[in-house]
Amino acid sequence: MLDKSLEFLKFLRKFEEIKRTVYRPDGREENDAEHSYQIAMMAWFLSNEFDLKLSTEKLLKYGLVHDLVEVYAGDTPAYSADLQIHQSKKEREEKAFERITKEFTHFEELIETITAYEKKEDEESIFVYEIDKIIPALNLYMDDGYGWNKMGLTLEQIKKEKRSKVKNVKQLVDLLEETLERFEKEEGKLFTLKSV
Repeated sequence: MLDKSLEFLKFLRKFEEIKRTVYRPDGREENDAEHSYQIAMMAWFLSNEFDLKLSTEKLLKYGLVHDLVEVYAGDTPAYSADLQIHQSKKEREEKAFERITKEFTHFEELIETITAYEKKEDEESIFVYEIDKIIPALNLYMDDGYGWNKMGLTLEQIKKEKRSKVKNVKQLVDLLEETLERFEKEEGKLFTLKSV
């Protein structure tokens, strides 16, 4: 059991090394482990706040595994101009999942949870997916738009990307619209580049 535990812990430590394009004001990039923890906790929090009666166990598990394939596939930044990285995302993530499946055949529940999340066939997986599109924007907002400005993004780009992905859970659509309204009011503070 010790060797299996060390193998899985080594895998989790690799997850901590995957950097995302969410920058903190100190210039540090957020890592996938931090991000996944936030998604799991925010899914639990928002489900409770909205009184949605979703499975807390599923929300937490989906939140924790939703980006786990990135250990081997790497992060695919939403706003990257590199078309190749977007075009190869599905293939990279499928290969990464195959590798995880081979390495952790004895952890069937992990494989089943990743599979269920990717299928997006239950309310919990859809909820977590849409939260995953909102929380990075809230982090960047709390950091006064530092990351958006570092990446040279405009408010219109943020609106377009977020609205294209958050559209199935009414409560999250409402939260997104409230968020975007706040961004509009504070656009001068949050975005160096203005939308045209």
